[in-house]
This record gives sequence, C-alpha cells and structure tokens, in this order.
Amino acid sequence: VQPHAAAKYCDDLVLHGNSDWYLPSAPELDVIHTNKVAIGNFTTGGSSYWSSSESSNDVAWNQRFSDGAQGTNGKFNGYFVRCARR
Repeated sequence: VQPHAAAKYCDDLVLHGNSDWYLPSAPELDVIHTNKVAIGNFTTGGSSYWSSSESSNDVAWNQRFSDGAQGTNGKFNGYFVRCARR
C-alpha cells in the first residue's frame, strides 16, 4: 500500500526551519477546527481537510471546516492538508 499523499507531504515538509510536521489524526483535526479562528488561514468554503485516521487502506477521515462535519472518503480525492508540528 502506498503512503497517503497527504501524510507524505507533511512528513517531507520543511517550513521555517522545522521538519517535525505530521498529518493530524481526526480528533486532532477537530481540535484544530475548533480553534480555526485563532489559528487562521483556513479554506472554509465547504472544502475538506485530510486527517491521518484511516477507516481502511484506501479510505481516510476528513473534516469540512465550514461546518465541522467529519466523514470518510477515498484517498484519491483532492482535499486540503493542514500539517501540525510534533
């Protein structure tokens, strides 16, 4: 099984001299959603963000930042990614 492209993106990310990025789990992404105003710079027009939580090899959890709804979808879908630091 190939690694989820979103998880690989975060794992490979080097930003502002930091390389300890990861793709947050569904519960972590929900905390980020709850604090989205304080954090800023989110797309909230109905698009979703990936989490690292899987429901099967081909399916992962995601969350819409417009209303906070979480669901699952095939990893081939093009959703946004918001990496977190360890």
